[in-house]
Amino acid sequence: MVIKEPILSIFEEQTLKKSEDNRIEHVKFINRSHDPIVFKSVTFDSVIFEQIVFIDIVFVDCTFLDVVFENCDLSNLDLNKMGFTRVIFRDSKLLGTSFTESSFKDVLFIGVKTIYLNFSKATFNQVLFKSSILEETYFSEPIIKAVSFSACDLTSSNFSKANLRGVDLSDSIIDLVSFDYESLRGLTIDPFQAPMLVKLLGVKVKE
Repeated sequence: MVIKEPILSIFEEQTLKKSEDNRIEHVKFINRSHDPIVFKSVTFDSVIFEQIVFIDIVFVDCTFLDVVFENCDLSNLDLNKMGFTRVIFRDSKLLGTSFTESSFKDVLFIGVKTIYLNFSKATFNQVLFKSSILEETYFSEPIIKAVSFSACDLTSSNFSKANLRGVDLSDSIIDLVSFDYESLRGLTIDPFQAPMLVKLLGVKVKE
């Protein structure tokens, strides 16, 4: 899968702090203030967040366009119903982060470490998960136009009511993953994964 990378033009580096602007652009944030920060109805355009811990930072109705999260900790953030276009999450923590009903277009998750990530009812269009730990992640009831997984750990994740037709999970770990009949239809796996899926369907294999 080819992902369009963020188009970045960075003019300055600065501290991430409270702003009254509804558009923040062309900046690289390399640290943050110690005070709680709320961003409401803000568009982040051509922005890099590097080594930022997002504790006590709140996003409400925000949009992320041409953005990179590099070595950040976004754990437990509520990023529901937000838009992400040409965004990279690289080597970042997303423990318990929620993206419910958010939309993703040309987004790359690479080297991500997470558990309890929530993508319920999210929209995926040209989204690649690569070399990431995604244990117990919820992909339930998504709108999938194009999504790909490469060398990911999806242990105990949930794909209920997910259309995975054409999705290849053959090089990912899918132990204890929850599928239903809808999500299994058209899914690609390798021969070693097949016995586990047979058990999920309640089929007994006679030796």
